[in-house]
Amino acid sequence: SDDLKGWMESVFLQHDIPVRIDLGGAGGYWAAAGQAWRKFGVQMSFLNLSGPLPASVANFIPGDVKIADERGVSVSREDTEIDHSQRLGNFVIDYGKGTFFDYVLDGTAHRRHVQTSGRIICSGGNGHLCVDFRNTAVDTMRTYAEQHSYGMWAFLHYLGMDSPEGCRAKTQAFVDFLQGMQSHRPSMRQHLEYVPIKGKHPENEALYFRILRDAPGAVTSFGVNIGEVSGIYSEPNQAAEVPGLLERLHRAGILQDTDYAQFVETVKAAELTARDEHQTEIKLAEEAGQEVPKKKGAEENAAVIVAVSLMLQKSLQIPEIRVRGRFVDVLVQKDVADDPKQVVLAMMASRHKTANKVAIGMPVDFDLHCFNNFDSPETASLVAHRDAADALANRLGLSNAKKRAFVKDFLSNCYGEVSEGVRVFAIPTPSFFDTRGSVVSAGDSMAEIFNLHRYQPPTLI
Repeated sequence: SDDLKGWMESVFLQHDIPVRIDLGGAGGYWAAAGQAWRKFGVQMSFLNLSGPLPASVANFIPGDVKIADERGVSVSREDTEIDHSQRLGNFVIDYGKGTFFDYVLDGTAHRRHVQTSGRIICSGGNGHLCVDFRNTAVDTMRTYAEQHSYGMWAFLHYLGMDSPEGCRAKTQAFVDFLQGMQSHRPSMRQHLEYVPIKGKHPENEALYFRILRDAPGAVTSFGVNIGEVSGIYSEPNQAAEVPGLLERLHRAGILQDTDYAQFVETVKAAELTARDEHQTEIKLAEEAGQEVPKKKGAEENAAVIVAVSLMLQKSLQIPEIRVRGRFVDVLVQKDVADDPKQVVLAMMASRHKTANKVAIGMPVDFDLHCFNNFDSPETASLVAHRDAADALANRLGLSNAKKRAFVKDFLSNCYGEVSEGVRVFAIPTPSFFDTRGSVVSAGDSMAEIFNLHRYQPPTLI
């Protein structure tokens, strides 16, 4: 509402933090993505099965990006029915490092300084955008598959508003739609981007993933930020603060007990490492008279990110899983025939271009036939990259000599084989979380750039 927007502006403008209306997350990259696909002569379309398109959504879609209707036919935005009465969208607030917030909790005033940039999104009621595939005709699947070779989906967000029965029906219809397209175009790739579930039925998340797991081939790749994996931590008084998504999937029986127990041990070790590192940081900060930095969460430990990536791939049976961390990105492929060198370059390009977007708030530069040499990562990223290689070598149980050889090759190539058909990639990342800029849809932009390179190989200069 205008009242809420006014209140938010009055609070955040005093810190020189603007409030704007955006789609946030999965919708925020449309303008830049449209630029990219247009350069390479590729048709890109927004699938709309929800009737007239709200004006606040249509405004974020470039004019040359088509809109596919319930028939699967892609038409121009000018030929699409737009509902100007729908005032949907999110209030988005990007804040920078060093911002502080005053708040009252249990009658006591607190001040919290934030150590990194971030964002707050206040939902504007986008439940209308939860696409329902239950009445989708076979001809629609065929038409859409004929016109597209790649789909990018973010389907989970609003399923928590449905009853479990409604969630099951909608998710099954979504899976049937994906598999229907695959039957018409077997080479079509379907990327699913994770978004945290919202609504009064959070248990629907596990139901959703169980249906996906039992539908082989429906989804070919899955992407998630490690912060989203963490979400709400496990129940209090547990032996370790296990990232919430993993804990919930285990409780639902999707993760095996033995894998989960091993993961808990990995998290415990990461927590001890984070504690020891923080003690050193406290000492150094006090000696220098500087503000004490916030302790890193265990989820940013490279061994934890490696474990999360491998467990998600094994438990969800999705051929490709990418978990994006602050200091290292990890991607797991099983029985995927991509050129590994091209995968590494695509990962680098996706991170590099998105870093520019976040650092200075500019649209992503999609001149992707060539891009500047990968920015020198900060020391923490190089250390995390080495830690990821060590974690993989330790999981393989290699002797000291073989471990040294594996780590050397992995650091040089940024990938390695860990079992038959399973390849793990990891790249050190350029820092962009500590700079001021728009972080809206950073993960989505990385996924979009990465998948673009499957069709247009990058050239590293």
